[in-house]
Amino acid sequence: MVTASLLADTPAQISADYRSKATQALVGVNQTLERVVATITANLVKSGDTGSAEAITEQMKLKAAGEAVANPHPSVQALFAQYDGARVKALEPVQKSCIARISGLLSTSEGKKVDVVAKLGEIRAEIEAGKLPALPPKVPLKWTYHSTLENTRPMAQVQFHPDGSFEMTDTQPGKWKANSKGDQITITLKDKTQWKVKIEGDVATVERPDMGKRYLRVVKP
Repeated sequence: MVTASLLADTPAQISADYRSKATQALVGVNQTLERVVATITANLVKSGDTGSAEAITEQMKLKAAGEAVANPHPSVQALFAQYDGARVKALEPVQKSCIARISGLLSTSEGKKVDVVAKLGEIRAEIEAGKLPALPPKVPLKWTYHSTLENTRPMAQVQFHPDGSFEMTDTQPGKWKANSKGDQITITLKDKTQWKVKIEGDVATVERPDMGKRYLRVVKP
């Protein structure tokens, strides 16, 4: 059973699980951080210091993502130090579990592939640093690919993975990145070719430099 589990694991699954479980593990400490920061910034706004309030809010976002804050505002220096300690403690079990999965995958035949090893190295560095990049906006992850909107027969299957990787049947892999609203996506293929995707409900228009417009339809559960 253990061997079967390891063989079924992938870098994308480990990355997605780390982010999901780390987010859950940090709910309590992040809520405390936000609550105290809200009180501090409210007092600053009342005193007319809106600039400091805005700066602290941005610094809080960096802290919650696991990023370093070079010069924390004096009002939050002690708070940030306490948060760092609580954050490390909350993340430790998740980090140990995911790093064990990385080691397990590296011991399989799949883990001997150069691209898999490179990806696992990136994921391990992220985990060890305790970073938690913002998850992509809630974009549907599974789509079918079509030549026209009227043609409902799919030409290919499309997958946007939570770790930012892109896959499409009979097409080179790549990366995807959505805007803050989640209605526009840039796909960058392995050869650096870029596709622009505009999402409107359950359909999307793909602007390809080599073929013009193509279309996606959401795969319903």
